[in-house]
Amino acid sequence: MSTTLGSLLAILIMLVTIIYGVVYIQKKKRNTDQEATYKIVFTTAIVLLALPFILTIFK
Repeated sequence: MSTTLGSLLAILIMLVTIIYGVVYIQKKKRNTDQEATYKIVFTTAIVLLALPFILTIFK
């Protein structure tokens, strides 16, 4: 994996994680933080972005 691609994926993972935190705080204020939908969406996004790193490690 090239350095540029790795850096881009790492930055995207950080952004998705920050957005997840913001969404969680908003849902916590509305008492809807027990919904599973947003958790599944963010978990899937983070795993898909991390997949190239995981494949590179075990290659």
